[in-house]
Amino acid sequence: MQAGPPQEPWIWDLVQKGRMVALEQRLLEGGDLIEKTIGFNCGGTGDTDIVRMTMLGVAAWHGHHNTVEMLLRNGADYSFLDSVGRTPLHIAVTRCEVQCALELLNWGSDVNAEDFEGRSVLQRAVIENSLEMVQLLIRFKANPFAASRNGGLALNFALSSSPVREFLKDLKEMMDRDFAFACGHHPRIGEQSVVATLDPEVIRMILEMDCVYDGI
Repeated sequence: MQAGPPQEPWIWDLVQKGRMVALEQRLLEGGDLIEKTIGFNCGGTGDTDIVRMTMLGVAAWHGHHNTVEMLLRNGADYSFLDSVGRTPLHIAVTRCEVQCALELLNWGSDVNAEDFEGRSVLQRAVIENSLEMVQLLIRFKANPFAASRNGGLALNFALSSSPVREFLKDLKEMMDRDFAFACGHHPRIGEQSVVATLDPEVIRMILEMDCVYDGI
């Protein structure tokens, strides 16, 4: 007799523990379980902050980046919103799980997505005061100077004194100083250029930003 699909509680236990090989086998047996959701407690001990997430969200929450990659490879939807409007990338960023965020970004997750409160992925990284995450998101073209639907810039959410605030302030100063020059003189970025002293990622960001520059 053919075995029935696996029991769902077992599936969620495998996700939370990051048991990737066993989970993949059970998904193959169980069909369309990959996009089912579970009521997951995101609060602290004794809290009841229940949010409904898919397996991908739960794996990102627990920092199981290999499981995140396996789920994506098996068709998990990286744009699926949990019950508060967060993508799995939002969830990885909220938990400061850099490797999970990197997997999601490599698969095409929207780096400028906003949750139901209008809070962008980058804003969340700034709130969590994770410089490594902020730098990762900017490397994947998150725009630190665009206002989100809630009217906030990422810098507005930074602690008054933190490496994240200093990084964003320095980035803005460099962009303000060299943006027009770089946009008008792409071929001149080299040893003699004003922007030659910038971090290569900042140079790339300047050159790849969509802009119309008049006057040079």
